[in-house]
Amino acid sequence: MVVMKKLLSAIKHMHANGIVHRDIKLENILLTSEGEIKIIDFGLSKKQTDCTLFNSRCGTPYYIAPEVISQSAVYTEKSDAWACGVTFYTMLAGHYPFFHDDF
Repeated sequence: MVVMKKLLSAIKHMHANGIVHRDIKLENILLTSEGEIKIIDFGLSKKQTDCTLFNSRCGTPYYIAPEVISQSAVYTEKSDAWACGVTFYTMLAGHYPFFHDDF
C-alpha cells in the first residue's frame, strides 16, 4: 500500500508541473533499496498547458484508459490515473484486469 501511495504522490507532482506521462506501467516504475519510487521512460510524456488535450493514441495496451482507446483518443491526466489503477490491480492480483486477444 505504501508503494501505491508513493506512486500516486509522484504522479501528482508530475501533473502539478504540467507533465502527463502517457505510459504509466509496472515496467516504468522502479523501487529503490530505500523504498523510494522512481518513474522512468518519459519518451511518450508531454508538457500540458491549460486545457490541452493530446489526440494521439500511445502507451501500453493493457494500461490505456478507455477514452484513449475510443474514437475520441483524448489523453489527459485522468488517463495517467487510470494507468495507476491498472498498475495497482496488477500488483495485487498478479494479472491484468482486462484481457483481449487483440493485445
